Amino acid sequence: MTLKHQIKPLLRKMGLMMLITQLKYLKIHLSYYREGKAFLAAHPAVNFPPPYLLYIAYGLNYKHYLEDGERTARWIKGQFAAHLPEKGTILDWGCGPARITRHLPDIFENWQVIGTDYHQETIDWCSAALPNIRFFKNELTPPLDLLSASVQAAIGISIFTHLSAAAHENWKLELARVLAPGGMLYVTTQGAVFLHQMSNFETQSYQQNQLVIRATGPEGHKIFGAYHPPQFMRQFWGTHFEVVQHQPGGMSKGKPMQDNWILKRK
Repeated sequence: MTLKHQIKPLLRKMGLMMLITQLKYLKIHLSYYREGKAFLAAHPAVNFPPPYLLYIAYGLNYKHYLEDGERTARWIKGQFAAHLPEKGTILDWGCGPARITRHLPDIFENWQVIGTDYHQETIDWCSAALPNIRFFKNELTPPLDLLSASVQAAIGISIFTHLSAAAHENWKLELARVLAPGGMLYVTTQGAVFLHQMSNFETQSYQQNQLVIRATGPEGHKIFGAYHPPQFMRQFWGTHFEVVQHQPGGMSKGKPMQDNWILKRK
């Protein structure tokens, strides 16, 4: 456990993590201001989200938001392609400020695209900026405003990573409800590459294949964390989903990357 992650537990106990997050945003916003302004000016036809909405969902970098969002959407299509019909409905559950969602209509041609998020300001921005996509607000608990078996594909990127144990189970069942049999699901989780961030107790729980919950802020926020041993997750998907692929996360430019799960609704 690094010194940085040794200090964090003390900050959590003092209830300072939300304040630290806001101060960190201000620091990044000031340091990135000129670069960000230049990138926005070079892309006048693109609607970009307000800085703080982008930061709390992804990090404050417009170039990465635009380019990585498209790359990820294309990668998902490639992973799903062999399992999908020619048209259907794809759901971006927990879409945030549409980093991936905005690219789906071009990549999933002839498909209806739906984005949902629990943050009302985010949904308001998405609906105004991207009127060709249906967005609606969900709550931290199910249900979604969707009919059963009405979705052929769904994605949830870094969503289970910020949910309680009870919410894990509830949302798994809800995703199983809205996905049609044979429908595809892509989600990401925080796996073994995040062990260096964990306390000794958390590490022990993780190594015993237990879901690790770090409730140091409001559920759903980036400072509320969940860590997912692969063996736990394989059991978690249970009778509802078949694991098509599990790709453990690695390090990229010094940062841990989340595990990828490709799943099929049974």
